[in-house]
Amino acid sequence: RVVFSTDGMQHYQYRIADHLGNTAVYFEDLNGDGLITSESAAGAPSEVEVLQRAYYYPFGLPMRSLWDFSADPAAPWPTQTTPTQRYLYNGKELHEQLGLSWYDYGARWYDAAVGRFPCIDPLAERFAWVSPYNYAENRVVDGIDWWGLQYKVYDVNAASNSTFMDAMTVQEQTTGGQSFISLLESKENIVVVYFILQQSPADGVVIGFFDTFEEFLDERLENYYLYWGTENNWKDYKSYFKEGKSVLLIGVDCEDDCSLSTIREAAFTLNHEEVAHALDKLNGDQFSAEEDHERCFGKKTSYSPSADEIDSDPQFKDTEAKKQLDEIDKILGISG
Repeated sequence: RVVFSTDGMQHYQYRIADHLGNTAVYFEDLNGDGLITSESAAGAPSEVEVLQRAYYYPFGLPMRSLWDFSADPAAPWPTQTTPTQRYLYNGKELHEQLGLSWYDYGARWYDAAVGRFPCIDPLAERFAWVSPYNYAENRVVDGIDWWGLQYKVYDVNAASNSTFMDAMTVQEQTTGGQSFISLLESKENIVVVYFILQQSPADGVVIGFFDTFEEFLDERLENYYLYWGTENNWKDYKSYFKEGKSVLLIGVDCEDDCSLSTIREAAFTLNHEEVAHALDKLNGDQFSAEEDHERCFGKKTSYSPSADEIDSDPQFKDTEAKKQLDEIDKILGISG
């Protein structure tokens, strides 16, 4: 974020989040040397460049060791971190009015002290096997709740890839991303699992549906290097298969370098896979990849152009892909 000190100067502050989008550290390169000086490395309070740290119990209750540099009376520039960064657990905003300390998930408020939503899930009738007040089916290690409405699954590599998680946050704000979420909410028998492509010639892929873990294994073994590479713990996938549930997999090639360009490219790929391909599958349509690409890119093609290609090639000027990319750029604050 950008904040202004009392002298009107702009200050750029950054956060480090874990695989669930939980803010862990907020910092600023105060002296512009390209390095961040921690509390233990600083010779004086004025040298500390870690502005805020956040630690959580399971289900998101902040620990008492939450430390905010702006609240420290010894801080040399307390106005630089005012107001306090409150986007904490899952990247959701913590509200402390009336002493409640609830998180705003959009559709519902969430009380991390008890690990439950204080109001009933609007989609409760579709999830009869769990409490209407539950959070992410109690899976706080690999799942988050979509706006307090639906459980979302990441495999071990996607969950630990902060760049991918940032791209997912962007995609969820797009028109296409919200359409995908809205349709998925109406499909109570479908679980979507996101994973990171390894050693794949494609930037993204949609695979499924799978009704059983055995079906998934057959697909994985057939395309072992194409989709999952050698590092993914595929045995963990067994927990995603539940009676009466079908699993849809969405894979994205995403290097975890936290750069804006990689987040942009990954968000664009996620947008394409969800909007151009996964929506068709959720609707039961049988379009080919080339037909999906024709609607998106204006021509039938076996591959998906990159974000840079969409930007630079005039043939994509009036296409759906360019509109989607422009929306992503607006969210990221990238000017045309």
